[in-house]
Amino acid sequence: MGFETRAAPVSALELERKEGQEIEVWCHTNLEQVELFLNGQSLGAQKVVKNTHVAWKVKYAPGVIEARGSKGQQALTAKCETTGPAARIVLRPDRARIAAMAKMSPW
Repeated sequence: MGFETRAAPVSALELERKEGQEIEVWCHTNLEQVELFLNGQSLGAQKVVKNTHVAWKVKYAPGVIEARGSKGQQALTAKCETTGPAARIVLRPDRARIAAMAKMSPW
C-alpha cells in the first residue's frame, strides 16, 4: 500500500507555502478498504475497487498522514511525516580546484 499527492513533485519549502490549501491524496492498494488519517484525525474510510485507487481532498497541514488498510483479518499501515526546518547544510568540495562550468559541459 502506498499513497501520494496528485501534483507535480514539490519540495518541503513549497509544501510550507501550501499550508491550509486543498491537495488531493491518492492511495494505491490491493486491500478492500482504506481509512486516511491526518495528525491522528480520521478523514474517512473508502472501499477500494479492484485495480483502482482511492482519493481524498485534504487541507495540507504539516505532521503525519497515515493510511490504514484492511482485507479480512489482514491490516496494513503506511505513514509519511513532514520534517522540521533544516538545521544546517554543509558543502565540501571533493577537490581543491574546480573547473568552470563551461569547461565541464558535454555540449
